[in-house]
Parts: sequence; structure tokens; C-alpha cells
Amino acid sequence: MEKIKFLYTKDNENFGFTIEAPTAEKCFELGIEEIEKADGELLDYYSIDEFELKTHTAI
Repeated sequence: MEKIKFLYTKDNENFGFTIEAPTAEKCFELGIEEIEKADGELLDYYSIDEFELKTHTAI
């Protein structure tokens, strides 16, 4: 499974969400659909991998 974090803006406010899907292409497709539904504008996106999850988790 792939995970992609999306950041977008709407009405001068920033929002973020994560999409999980079997492929990166599907994640991107679903993420863009969500942003379009929210009538927002894509700011950035990046893949979340296992290393990042482990380094950002409090011990």
C-alpha cells in the first residue's frame, strides 16, 4: 500500500489529508478528486514511507 499526504488551500486556509491506496497513481487520482470536490487548490503532495512514520512517532 502507498500513502500520499496532500496539502491544499481554500479561501486562504491550508488543509491536509492522507490517501492510502494500492498504488501511488491511485493515491494521486483519489487525492486530486478530493481536492476538486472541496473546490480547493493543490499546494503540495509527498509520499509517506515507513521510515518517515517511524521517525515521527513519539517513543
